[in-house]
Amino acid sequence: MVFSLGSYVDLDGGRCTLDSPDFAALLEACKALRPEIDTSILGSYDNCLLYQLPMQNFRLYDSLCEQGRRIVGFPTDEGNGCTLRPLLRVAVGATTDKLEGMEAFLDYCFSPVGQRALILGTGFPALQSELAAAVDDAVAGDSQLMLGGSLDRADGDALLELVEATEGTHVFDYTIESIIKEETAAFFAGDKTAQETADLIQSRVSLYLGE
Repeated sequence: MVFSLGSYVDLDGGRCTLDSPDFAALLEACKALRPEIDTSILGSYDNCLLYQLPMQNFRLYDSLCEQGRRIVGFPTDEGNGCTLRPLLRVAVGATTDKLEGMEAFLDYCFSPVGQRALILGTGFPALQSELAAAVDDAVAGDSQLMLGGSLDRADGDALLELVEATEGTHVFDYTIESIIKEETAAFFAGDKTAQETADLIQSRVSLYLGE
């Protein structure tokens, strides 16, 4: 639920729609899940309904999921439920007197060499052309992109299509997460309805975003 916040919270715009029927339905879905975690199955992917994983190392996932794997996104009312999570963010200070040097640095970051150097096996290039080239390298068996070092053509094409179709950006805020945890406690205990809980969360998060 927390990782689907991008569908309901606009941090830059200071807006949220956490009182929507869709978010209330998401609360109901969470309540319907197993209330207690059986720690004996932790680490056993075959006993998991859903498991959060980054889009790397398809070969490892194949070996762990003996019954087959299917990549799905977080629950959402639109889009594919997947999010893009920027691992590295760069910016130029508005008052810098080193503009020429900063422009050179940004040019390097978005050059083919810079894109490959920055991912270092932990993420995807920001440029679609470099992502496509990195997937081609993975299919050929030599890549920093996929931690397993290889990727078949079908999975490579599926990966490119998934990234192309993904519009949401990963949103995570500790304060909002704490608000949700506090307000959902009564809901999970059966003392409040999903909509009442969503309204309370909306009110508190709206005040927080307005600060």
